[in-house]
Amino acid sequence: FNQLVGLDNIKAEVKDLYEYLDLQRSKKARGDKMPDVELHMVYLGNPGTGKTTVARFMGGILFNLGFIRYNKCIECESKDLISDVAGQTAIKTSEKIQEAMGGILFIDEAYAIGENVYGAECIATLIKAMEDFRNDLVVILAGYKVEMERFLEINSGFKSRVPYTFEFKDYTIQELIKLTLQLFSKYNLQIQGSMVTERLEEIYSAAKRADAGFGNGRYVRTTVDKILKQHAINTANVEDEFKRNNLITISDLNFTHKW
Repeated sequence: FNQLVGLDNIKAEVKDLYEYLDLQRSKKARGDKMPDVELHMVYLGNPGTGKTTVARFMGGILFNLGFIRYNKCIECESKDLISDVAGQTAIKTSEKIQEAMGGILFIDEAYAIGENVYGAECIATLIKAMEDFRNDLVVILAGYKVEMERFLEINSGFKSRVPYTFEFKDYTIQELIKLTLQLFSKYNLQIQGSMVTERLEEIYSAAKRADAGFGNGRYVRTTVDKILKQHAINTANVEDEFKRNNLITISDLNFTHKW
């Protein structure tokens, strides 16, 4: 978890939560009384800022501390909870809750629930489960900051049952470059000189300026995919196996196709 790029504020806040839960575990093992713990959470942030990744790590942390029975994080969106048939949403939501029981139910873009005609039925079912199974289920609601804050204000039942809110900040340009280099390393690729990182800085800076909904880690993955496609074109007739299979050059970042 600590080796993830960026997320400094999240790492600090998760560490603080860990210390509190570890104290809970320690004192209860001694037979001491401690306040009941509710672990439902809200993750606020733009796409690609690590919300899903942290939710998966959270499953491992809570499992290792003994606060959930299984190291599992069931990921879903509003479409996985809401039926398009009247009266069926409570059943569909309950099925997903049962799937997550003993672990984490991670709902991405949760604010979309409130925008659906059958959303109220889903919300009522979730809130009841969060109350009834608070010792055996952790619900994490995630999405854009403004939309989620509005959603939680409208649905006070959620707000009163969610004690932990984590705000995921956009990655800096240097963090985006570091993510890119990590992906290159994963694919056994290396870059040829600083010109590549300088070009990456230009690409990411321009993208952030042009798009208020910049995709952060998702944009990095898309960019790396474009680079690999361009690299394949550029080295199609190259006999040097190292250049073909392992070396990214500045020419690979000058895309000739709009994929």
